[in-house]
Amino acid sequence: MDSSYVVVFSCVIGGVLLVSVLSTLILGSRLNGVGRRLDATVHEMITKSTPKQLESANAAAQGAQTMVQNALQELAKFKDQIHSEMQRFYAIMSRNEKAVRKQESATMPSEPADSPPDEVDAGSFNPEPPPGHEVSKADLRAMARKAGL
Repeated sequence: MDSSYVVVFSCVIGGVLLVSVLSTLILGSRLNGVGRRLDATVHEMITKSTPKQLESANAAAQGAQTMVQNALQELAKFKDQIHSEMQRFYAIMSRNEKAVRKQESATMPSEPADSPPDEVDAGSFNPEPPPGHEVSKADLRAMARKAGL
């Protein structure tokens, strides 16, 4: 590396570190201020509120906590049900894929005895039908109807 690159690189890194340190200090002081305000608010609430109000607030908070815990348990049950259904689905799909592979391998003939040859001798091809065996259009239509075409 050239020495000018090292100088520029170290200046950039120093600037980034300076900005991060300053932002950490500013955010830390603000967080401390929020903590002090919260403590003051809690102290004021305790001194100004009656014990009956504190008990009702505590009961409301415990009720909310119970509701959240119940909702979390229901969500966990639902998650487990979804997980088991997905495992079941994947098992079914893998069985189907195995069955398809097995069926494809069973239906593929290895090399039947009646298979056509790879090469045909051109001399054995006779385009002329034997005498008396000319096929008319009506015969072709009848054969197509029999074949279901």
